[in-house]
Amino acid sequence: MEASKRVVFVSVKGRDESRPRTRRKRALGVSESATWEEFCGLICTRLQLTSVRAIYHSSTMTPLTSMDDLLDIEDLVVEGDEAPGPAGG
Repeated sequence: MEASKRVVFVSVKGRDESRPRTRRKRALGVSESATWEEFCGLICTRLQLTSVRAIYHSSTMTPLTSMDDLLDIEDLVVEGDEAPGPAGG
């Protein structure tokens, strides 16, 4: 049987209307067996970031520091480095 997944919603901290829609808020299915590095990699892929500097619980803005802190159906805010946009755009 496949490992169960938690669903979390992630968005980029300080987002504004100039960012493409794909970077606003994304739902992620995170395996119960995922490592912190795998989780951060998934966030980078879905939010088009090159790295994750910090992850916060949206409701309290307290840092998320391990997979043990991750709850199902949770809103998270991510500080990260954005991937460069397309040339000329």
